[in-house]
Amino acid sequence: MMNNLLPILMISSFAVLFAERSGIMQNIRWRLKVSGLWFKEIAGRRMERRLKPFDCSMCLAFWMALFIPHHSIIESVGYGAIAAMVAVMIEKATR
Repeated sequence: MMNNLLPILMISSFAVLFAERSGIMQNIRWRLKVSGLWFKEIAGRRMERRLKPFDCSMCLAFWMALFIPHHSIIESVGYGAIAAMVAVMIEKATR
């Protein structure tokens, strides 16, 4: 358990930095809005697209933590959930 805490913290920190703080995703969203590709039409309603999991630090941390090698699927999902919670806590602490 202790061996995976540092990678979880690093993954969560990277996810918050990339998705929320760096401005990369905001720049991509702006470019797509300017080009007109950002909106999609579903059942006659105009809706915004999302760049999952890259536009959400919690989602990005979860999916990145799934790629840490573990012994079982349960551990992988558990570490993903922990990384997502840590990402939310880091995001709230840095506001």
